[in-house]
Amino acid sequence: MNNAENMKENTEYGSPEKVIRCRLDKMNAYYLSNIFWPLDIIFKLKHKSLLATLSCCILFLGIPPLLLILISWYEGTLIIQGEGVGLLEHTGFMAFFFVHILLILLLPRTITKFAGALSKIEKTVDFIEVNRKNTQNEVVKIFRSADKLIAGNIFTKTFKLIAIFIGIASVVYNAINTIEPIEVYHHEVWDGLNYLGGYLGARIYLLFCWGLVLSVTLYGLLFLCYIIFRVYSMLGKIGPVGVVSVRPLSPDRSGGLKHINTAMMAVVINVFPLALFTVTLVYIHGITVPVVVGTIGWIFFVCCIFFIPLSSVHIAMSKRKQMILGEIEAKFNVVHDEFRISLNSTNLKLNEPAMDSLPSMYFLHIAYEISEKMPVWPFDIRTLSKFFSVIALQMLLTIISAVFSKIF
Repeated sequence: MNNAENMKENTEYGSPEKVIRCRLDKMNAYYLSNIFWPLDIIFKLKHKSLLATLSCCILFLGIPPLLLILISWYEGTLIIQGEGVGLLEHTGFMAFFFVHILLILLLPRTITKFAGALSKIEKTVDFIEVNRKNTQNEVVKIFRSADKLIAGNIFTKTFKLIAIFIGIASVVYNAINTIEPIEVYHHEVWDGLNYLGGYLGARIYLLFCWGLVLSVTLYGLLFLCYIIFRVYSMLGKIGPVGVVSVRPLSPDRSGGLKHINTAMMAVVINVFPLALFTVTLVYIHGITVPVVVGTIGWIFFVCCIFFIPLSSVHIAMSKRKQMILGEIEAKFNVVHDEFRISLNSTNLKLNEPAMDSLPSMYFLHIAYEISEKMPVWPFDIRTLSKFFSVIALQMLLTIISAVFSKIF
């Protein structure tokens, strides 16, 4: 958007607050669903109806596995004698089936949570401070750039294509390994090239699941995290101004910014089904070095998608807190100096300026103590306990899977 268009928008809406409100109103759940194209069309994400999404999941992710079971029955590979792995014995395939369905079913909730978080960003911007420091254009520019980013550009489309390419490459790698499964896995598999129907059916199914569903879902969720990170990191970099408003006495115990951690927790819950992959690997292969490294890597990834976006909010909140404490300290020092000057008087009683200074110092001291307790992270202990309970659940499932692998 050029300067002429910016001036037109400012003239049309009248103030930076209204310009930002207009941009944020546009970023509703329907609009954010475009990030997940074409999944938004295939699974009816824009309908915001769990029933509509579930019906599409059954159609596109539920029926194909049933067809694969039918093909496997026809080829006699439901159960393969000896060390071979038939379809009904393939725990990895069972994990794929449930993981992809759960990922899609959780998406509408995540998108709705993010739309709610974005709609409340305007309330976290202190426009009094923005107007006082004459930084209206910088703030408006941040939300315009976020709007453009969601609408899509060459970079976002390129990253989505890269994600899809990685998914397709994984399918190709799997297809190569199953050409001669005995050489790779040391046993026959139901989707090996020796069973052409299973081989082709599995590749088509995985191409849809890995090449489209999994890759686009992960891309979209990471993109949503990046929007939060980008907006608040840019707000925190506007000169010496602390434009992010932090409420010291907010009942959410997060400075009035709990909607941000709510959105990030929605992403964490949305990606949790992917933990079933590592749990399945533990069941199949037991506790091995690659599996342990993969599990630790996955936990690190989940921590990153939660804490990195919130770190930008943390920096903005810290900047705001230091600004407020600095202002109170400066006013306190002025009043305190006036009080000290009055103490130098030869009168035994405090004069009128000194008496006037005492209440001011008292209330400024109280204000400083209250402001000093302002949170600098947009979450409280309850939110952290929810997050780490998700991590603990994955660890518990991994341990149970390891025990079952020993027993069976």
